[in-house]
Amino acid sequence: EVILARVRHSIELFENAKIIHATEFDKLTLLYSQDFFFEYASQFDQRYPLQKMDAVVINFTRFHLLNELKGRMFGDQILSAMADGIRSTLLKTGGIAGRKDADTFFAYIPHIDNYKIFIEKINEKLSSLLKASETRLRLGVYTDAEKSLPILLRFDYAIQACNSIRNKA
Repeated sequence: EVILARVRHSIELFENAKIIHATEFDKLTLLYSQDFFFEYASQFDQRYPLQKMDAVVINFTRFHLLNELKGRMFGDQILSAMADGIRSTLLKTGGIAGRKDADTFFAYIPHIDNYKIFIEKINEKLSSLLKASETRLRLGVYTDAEKSLPILLRFDYAIQACNSIRNKA
């Protein structure tokens, strides 16, 4: 009976771990889901209160149009390529990333002065799928060195910065 109870308990733990893993990551991009992303970003702030961090929002403008014209599978390839570019950038900068929704991604990274690296890495990953003229990326950044605002508000400001950028036709 003891062995059987331990086996049941082990199976239960394994199933719970699978459920957590399934909700922790976005299925398409394998970046953190929005809820887990914010939880980990908050935990990072608690552990490293003196580390200057930036809230970064990356968006593919007119993604919905491209998705409609070329199909959902192609759109999924675009989003996966964007996630690959973001992951490549994080290897250089450090930090974490997550997917907010369809074509918007979050990154929480130690402060850097030049964010061209994000655009360059994402464009590099997209180059096999799109012509340069079809790629329309926007990036918004909010820096709060003292972390005086809640993490969600910092990302709201980064979204506002991202949305204020107008792409050329």
